Amino acid sequence: MGPICGAPRVLPPNLTCVSSLLTLLSPLLASLFFSLVPALQFWRPDVTQALKQQAAAIAGGPHRLRRASVVAQIGLGLLLLVGAGLFCAHAA
Repeated sequence: MGPICGAPRVLPPNLTCVSSLLTLLSPLLASLFFSLVPALQFWRPDVTQALKQQAAAIAGGPHRLRRASVVAQIGLGLLLLVGAGLFCAHAA
């Protein structure tokens, strides 16, 4: 396939092992890194803090934002995973 609209191709569309590993490992490492903090907070519960958070959860509180960010993170991760899979399928 030639250049689109006369624009020169800057990078060749070659897939190497390094770029494939980087594409697969970077979302995995990012999701592991960003999931460690809530996991560590879960394993060290403070009873007083937990009761305060439950009282705040009844009124809404910061848990809605946290749940929304987790849902958004999972959705974007899934989108990136599907996109990488489609890219690898069409590149082969």
